[in-house]
Amino acid sequence: NHPMVRHEHPAAQRRTMSITVPSGTEDAISTAISNAAPDTEVLLDGGVYIETKTLCIAQTRISLRCPHYTSVITSGATPRQGHPLLRVDARDVIVQGITFCPGFYRAPNTSGVNNRCVVIGSSSNAKVTECSFGAKDGVCIYVQDTAAPRIVGCQFKESVCGVCISGHAKPAIHGSVFLSFETFAIKFEGRSSGEAVDNVIEGCSRGGVKASAHSFPTIRHNVINETTLCGIDVTDHSRAEVCENTISGKHCIGIQVADNTDIVCTGNSVFNSQGTGILVCDNATGMFCKNFVTGSVKSGVGVRDSAWPTFVGNNVVKCSGSGFVVHGNASGVFRENEISKNQVVGVALKGQATALWDENFIHHNGAHGFLLREDAKGTFQNNTVEDNLMVGCLVEDRSNPLFYGNIIRKNKASGIMLNHDATGEYRKNVISGNETSNVVLAGRSNGLVIDNRMSESPMCGVQVQNSSTSTIKDNTIEANGKVNICVLGSGSPFVEGNVLWNGRRQGILVRDEGKGTFSKNIISKHALDGVCVEGSAQVELCGNVISDSGRVGVVIQGRA
Repeated sequence: NHPMVRHEHPAAQRRTMSITVPSGTEDAISTAISNAAPDTEVLLDGGVYIETKTLCIAQTRISLRCPHYTSVITSGATPRQGHPLLRVDARDVIVQGITFCPGFYRAPNTSGVNNRCVVIGSSSNAKVTECSFGAKDGVCIYVQDTAAPRIVGCQFKESVCGVCISGHAKPAIHGSVFLSFETFAIKFEGRSSGEAVDNVIEGCSRGGVKASAHSFPTIRHNVINETTLCGIDVTDHSRAEVCENTISGKHCIGIQVADNTDIVCTGNSVFNSQGTGILVCDNATGMFCKNFVTGSVKSGVGVRDSAWPTFVGNNVVKCSGSGFVVHGNASGVFRENEISKNQVVGVALKGQATALWDENFIHHNGAHGFLLREDAKGTFQNNTVEDNLMVGCLVEDRSNPLFYGNIIRKNKASGIMLNHDATGEYRKNVISGNETSNVVLAGRSNGLVIDNRMSESPMCGVQVQNSSTSTIKDNTIEANGKVNICVLGSGSPFVEGNVLWNGRRQGILVRDEGKGTFSKNIISKHALDGVCVEGSAQVELCGNVISDSGRVGVVIQGRA
């Protein structure tokens, strides 16, 4: 018998009110917005709107739109300094289809970053869509506090900076176009986060996207072109995800990671850097996976100044300089990368660099495959180094690596060469078909060459010269075109427990002023002599088994 009472949810009771604002009167939009209640749609009728004061949207659920995309909001003939054209602090605000064109005053020799066309602050989640910005001498949109706006399908051009993010702001910047900036198109700083996705960026004097000052944004699937310095620059303790971007056109560095940063960098393509494609420096670290770098003038990838990144599955090809350059006390892990057709060296380590190189494919480079200089160290294991124009692995200047389990073949000079006081261990490598000897030990080197298989060089299996005192032990050395082990000049190796067989000339040849101890080797089936000592050489032969020589087992001649 009681009447039914219907309770309607407050959200269902909301009714949107529309206000149409014609152009032609100064501050007409300010007046309309200041009088608007929540859930009001302010529609611009088209034309130029002059606003002498900052438009402030502090009410929730306000929409500011131009349905015809023909409205321009400007500050008029009098330039302003430091006062934005629009400020949004409320939630659920929409700004759509409007061109913002403020006139800013910029003092000489100042940056202009305090001139801000639009400021989005507090905890606003405003949506700015299909708008155009041209804030010459200023910033187009400045996002601060804890604001989390969505900026979608906008166009930014000819400004100091496109979008600048600070505080703990977290914007989403999607599908927009950025053209011609004095500094950066998008800049994250001050512990901000958010994402820049699917944007087109072109013509920035300092860089496309910058993350600094402890920020941690996601930078993904952007096309970045013609940025004078960096395509993407991540510095100053930032942590960023940099994924699937394309960087091309005129720029010095494609992706720079510096100053104690830690990033994830995957699936990016970097074309034709005037300097380095990817540069990691100044104690930076991060994971770099499946990036493609080509056409860099200096190097495809540079790692320096105590940086320690991990590179996995990257492709670095056709650079005018080297593929990878690691130096300045840098380190890191480099695994499963393909490094090919670079005009200089595939991989260069110098300046006390140390690293782990595992399962990389280094081929068809214009000089050496690996080059270690200036006290470089590291572990090099399970790599394939082939068809490089010079030495497969050149180690010099006191460098001291471990080479283990690598395949080193068909390089146009030697497979491994030690020079200039180099040391290190070389174990269980397969070294074959290198054109000027499989292994060359020279220049006072003192390496441990142990348990390797060396074959099919048209020259020598191992060539020892120039005061090298290296140890050659437990190797299988076979079917080389001239001599399996050749000692020249003043070389003085210790040679023990090797199997030398099926050589096309001598098994061991010691000549000039060569020296050395040759102990417990098996020397078999050589076309000429098993052992030949000539010139002024002085050797000790002890406990070797010499058989099936084509001429003589041991021949000593000249002044030997």
